[in-house]
Amino acid sequence: MTQGAKVFLRLGKLVGVCTVSIFIALVIFSIMSLLVVKTNRGRRIGYFLVGYTNVAEKASTAHFAWVMGILLESGLSLEQALSKSLGVVENKMVHEKVSECLRMLKDKELFEYALVETKIFSRKTTRLIIKSTQNNQLNKVMKQVGEECEKDLQYTLENKVLAVETFSVGVTVVIIGSILMTVMLPLISMLLMLM
Repeated sequence: MTQGAKVFLRLGKLVGVCTVSIFIALVIFSIMSLLVVKTNRGRRIGYFLVGYTNVAEKASTAHFAWVMGILLESGLSLEQALSKSLGVVENKMVHEKVSECLRMLKDKELFEYALVETKIFSRKTTRLIIKSTQNNQLNKVMKQVGEECEKDLQYTLENKVLAVETFSVGVTVVIIGSILMTVMLPLISMLLMLM
């Protein structure tokens, strides 16, 4: 076997080992990603590392705001609307926040203070709701907040899908390229031996 053929044969083996290593690393990364998504502490770490946001939380917040707007428009008091809107909140974290807000209202706290303390919405949205409470337009603003939360949710979902697609294409290209190199390099070494 010529020196060139030996080099290509060794290179083919090395690429094969690298392909297996990359595949194992991807499996470990996938398992760790699942653990990050499934635990509260993991979600917090994921949020700081890659900006992870829980889609279920955003969806529940959007439903809550929309229903609050409709209930307030129908003439219910703030406390009654909060109580009834708990039925549409499916996410545990958002449910706890809304329950805490309702408890604070029952303890004669101001709605504005309860919103700030429970952090159901972002600071910007909370400021908008507080201003609308002072202007007696809470029902209209809550429906607008619901619509904005729905748009934000849709934007987040599109970004997540785009990120997954990009990552999948990149991984597929690397794996297919490695497999082709693993097959082609030994063939090149055989051709060099025949020359």
